[in-house]
Parts: sequence; structure tokens; C-alpha cells
Amino acid sequence: MKTKLIFGGLSAVFVLLASSSHLGLCIVTYLIGFSAAIVLTILLRVAIFKESTFTFSVGLFHYCLNKAIQIAGKYHAWRQRRDINRLKIVQNGVLLRILKLNGKTEYGLKYKLSHVKTREDFVKAHPVTKYAHYADLVQRMTEGATNVLTKEEVLYYGATSGTTGKPSIVPQVRTMFWTQGQYVFMCLRHALNLLPSRLRYGRIMNLLYNPTKLLTKTPSGVYLGPVSAFQRLTYGIWRRDVYTTPPMGFEIADSTAAQYVHTLFGLRHRDLARIDALFASLVYFMFRTMEQNWREMVHDIREGTLNRELKISVEIRIELEKWLNPMPARADELEKEFSQGFDNIGVRIWPKLTLINSIASGSFQQYSAILREKYTKAVKIYTPWYGSTEGIIGYNEWPEKDGDDVGFLLAVKSIFFEFMPLENSEDTEPATVFAEQVEKGKEYEPILTNFGRLYRYRIGDVVRVVDFHGQFPAIQYVHRSLQQLNIRGEKTSEDVLLAAVAHLNNLFSAQHHFSRIVDFTSCESALLNLKIAPAGQGMTPFYVLFLELQGLIEEDREKLETQLGAELDRFLMKSQCSGYGYKYQRDKEGLAPARVLLVVPGSFQRLREFMINTSSTSPSQLKIPRVLFKQPLVDFLRNTIVV
Repeated sequence: MKTKLIFGGLSAVFVLLASSSHLGLCIVTYLIGFSAAIVLTILLRVAIFKESTFTFSVGLFHYCLNKAIQIAGKYHAWRQRRDINRLKIVQNGVLLRILKLNGKTEYGLKYKLSHVKTREDFVKAHPVTKYAHYADLVQRMTEGATNVLTKEEVLYYGATSGTTGKPSIVPQVRTMFWTQGQYVFMCLRHALNLLPSRLRYGRIMNLLYNPTKLLTKTPSGVYLGPVSAFQRLTYGIWRRDVYTTPPMGFEIADSTAAQYVHTLFGLRHRDLARIDALFASLVYFMFRTMEQNWREMVHDIREGTLNRELKISVEIRIELEKWLNPMPARADELEKEFSQGFDNIGVRIWPKLTLINSIASGSFQQYSAILREKYTKAVKIYTPWYGSTEGIIGYNEWPEKDGDDVGFLLAVKSIFFEFMPLENSEDTEPATVFAEQVEKGKEYEPILTNFGRLYRYRIGDVVRVVDFHGQFPAIQYVHRSLQQLNIRGEKTSEDVLLAAVAHLNNLFSAQHHFSRIVDFTSCESALLNLKIAPAGQGMTPFYVLFLELQGLIEEDREKLETQLGAELDRFLMKSQCSGYGYKYQRDKEGLAPARVLLVVPGSFQRLREFMINTSSTSPSQLKIPRVLFKQPLVDFLRNTIVV
């Protein structure tokens, strides 16, 4: 109906123009030719994606959406290029705009923000802060107080994931969305350009999980919850035209059922070209779900049914079943491929699959490596940005790069940046440097001042400056500052553990002890039941590394566990040979040798489900911590140890 009205209106305009003048006739001729080109393009796309729900109106919507992304992305990219050698000027402008917007708020008056004229004045006037500095103020805002941190209306309160500490609540205001939108459009444009033009109009498999239980309302009536959950509120009806999963599929409260449904509907679309997910771990767990449940999924596709064992409400189940119809030919094709194993299964079941649009850097490299080695092989994985609830910190301007080479240009138009050298991290009032003063190869903790009214705020990440694009620094995420094993002050960080696991995987898988390390985490021995401490170690503390292996030969388990522990200990001693690091503590017997404990297959998937069910973390934002500090999580894994 909408399509008929649109074309009816256009026809009326054409008639009026044609009847008015010779120039009008020329314009009509041009518009008809242009419209015909668009219609032909859309019809070709509809022909490529042979499915009943990909109609002309859906194709028209995709065409308009993609063109809007291309135009907006190209415009913002031009603005970035224009300013690439004006870093100091751009950053000063951002800071002064933030201070001007909120100089008359209660907080702004306290710190006399409206009197600040330079960034040097700002550094002198305002301390470096952590969330505790704002907690009471944000609490008052959630209860209805206005003009506290911001004079703008709070659209919602974003809650951090809380997987590495207590969740923080960050006010989200309209200016944040406008200033960050430019980076979103540039990254969406890069993602589109990574697809062949003929494949840019098909449906996308979006692994988004938004349990409604995570969204609550504050006493002032404003929503509070994880940022990813608010996509559910903003998508609207157009979800039916973009994604493989029907709209009601995004409303499923049970994460296991939601994962099954996303996978099932994705499998129905043979011409799938793109998978979107916040983190690469979500794509990995989708393929694991497929591998574990493919027989049930093939049955559902063949019969046009939805597994009765799934925990789905009656209303949602009824709506989803309206989208299902028997597809026996597709079921036969899938059954044939699944029966031959899951090596490169992504390309075998989706021959047009070209792009995985997902964050795969930092601690998610473990999952992207498995995707490349097993499930999707040569399919491009594009990491669009590096960010947090506090905002987009950097964006990926080099989509052709992959894996460890991914760097992120600072989002200098939406955040005012300072960087704290790591040697200053323990200072009461740490000294910082500005964005143009950072040095290539050096590591820093970013200090943010954003439009969400967090000033000189420590987000707790450590980044490394890897390059410059003009004057703009390019950074890589290294680790969370608090994600470290630190029994005697040795501070073994997350990135060292990631390197150790990669070393163990390469060394022992090459010797055919197992096919690969699937996942890992660690803890300090104090959190373990001492009954399982190795003989001879007494009460001397040690590191524990939990590993889940694929293709383990059971007869080798006990011997392999010992060998892995010894090699882990050797690697840590070599990687930290200065100061009071791991080697120093081992040499003076402050630490006992590190130990590896093998857990049963599927343990980390069950750990993920346990964390979802026992916390307020969104499944879309959940990250498996690489260092465990919470006793319930250690206890959970301890109960999965192979014995």
C-alpha cells in the first residue's frame, strides 16, 4: 500500500512538471530515466535474494537506507580529512563546547566551568575522576533532580556491563548521539563497501539479545539498562525489512532460546551475506549452538516448526510461527553439509557470506581466531570501533586490516581526550598529556571528558599508540587496568595472559595433543579450594589458568595438564623479566609455579549462561573476564574441572 501511494504521488508530480514547460519535460525525462535505473537495480537485487519476504518494497527500503548511509558516511569522512591536521584546534573546540553547554548546571557552577577558557585551565580546575565521584549526583538525577550534571534532558541511563566490576550508570543525552553519529555512519559505510555491490541489499543476521528484564525505569521515569538493550526501543517496525530474525525474535527473554531462534532464521536464508554482532564471541557461540543443535534446526526448517523445548512466551511463539513455512529442499541441503562436519561451515551453508561486522580485537581475538580457523575461514571480520558505555573512543578507518593489525583513530569530535602515562596511575592527582602529545609505541590510560557530563574520567582501559593519521593518533586496546593477576605486586595483565594462551595453543596443538584452546580465564589460588593445590606448593600462592580444549585425547589429560602448567610458568617468567614482575617473585619463591586446570567441553558456554542468569549484564554486552575475582564464578568453573 505504501509503495502504491509513493509511486502514485511521484506520477502526479511528473504529470504536473511535464504539462508546465519544455524544461519540465526535460526534468521529467531525466527523473523517469533515473527512477527506471533505481527500479531496475532493486528488481535485480530482489532476483538475487530469492525469498518470498524480500519484496520490491523491502528492496526499495534497503536501497534508500544504503544510499543514506553512503552519503552520510562520505560527508563525515570528508569532514575528518579536512581536520586531520588540526587536532589541537578540534579538541579545544570540543572541550569548550562541552563546558559552555553545562557551565550553569549545579556541577558546572561548583567547578566554575564557564570561567575555563583553555584546556590548561581545565586541567587545573578539575580533578581526574572515577565513577564514585559522580555516583551520588547520578542517583539524584535518577530520582528526578534536574540541572545537576547536564541541562539537557536525559534520554536514558546506560549501565556498564559490570563483568569486571560494579556497574556504573552513565547519563545518555541527545548531544552524545549527534556527535557520535558521525563515526557510526563512517563505520557503516565501510561495512557496506566491504560487500560486493550486488550483495548490499540482502537481509542481515543480527545477533542482538535484549531481555526486557534488563530495562527498568528510574523514579523519574527514564529508562535504565545496558546500552545494547536500547536498540530494542529504537529499531521500530523497520526491523522486519532488514534482519533475518523477525521483530518478535528480539523480544525473547531467554538468551539460549534467542540464540536458537537467531540461528534458525539465519539458516533459512541461503543468500545471507553479512552477520552483525556486538562482539565476536556472540558469533562464535552462534556457531557452537548450530553445531550442537543442527538436527533440531534441520527438522524445524523442513517442517516449518519451532522447537517446543525453547523457553519462549506463547505470544512471541505465535508471531514467530507466522514467519515459518516448510522448506524441505533447504533442509536437505543443510543436512548434507552438517553431516560432513563443521570445517568452514559458514561459507558452505551461506555461499554468499562475505562479512562479519563485529568487535574482534583485544580479548575477543580468542573467538575471532576460532572463526577464522574453523567456522568461517576467509570471511572478512571487520571491527568497526572501540568504545564503551561512555562513548565511541576510536573508529576503524582501515577496514582492509584484520586481526592484531586493527587500530582505531581517536573520535576527537565527540570526546575531549587526555592520556595518563601508566607510571602515573598510582598518583593521587596523576599528570596527563593531551592527544597531540602522545608518543608512538607507548601505553596510556585514556581520560575522557564527554558530552554525557563526565569530566576527566578514568574508564579503566589501557591503550597503546600504534600510529598517526595526519595528527590523529591511532590506538589499540591492550587490557583493562584492573584485569590483572597481582598477588605480590607483579601485575600480570590480561594481554600477557592472552599471549600466553596463544603460545600454548600454537605449541601443543602442533604436537597433536588437542586441536585448539577454545576459551580460558584465570584466578589467584586463594579463590580455590586448597584441597586441590599441587603437592609440595604448601601455602605459597600461585596462578591458576582454566582452559577448555577441543579434541583432547582423554588418556593424555593428566600428563598434558602438568606440561601445560610448566610451559605457562616458563612463558610468564620470560615475558616479565624486569622490575618486581612474575620472574622476580618466582625466583624469590614469593609465587609457586602456575598451574593449568582443564575444564569439560562446553564449560565456558555454561559459564556465560550462568553470568547472564545471575547478573544484570546484557547477553549482547557480556564479556568473559580473563581474570576472575568473584567467588561464585571461580566456584562454577571449579565444578567443571575434568577429573
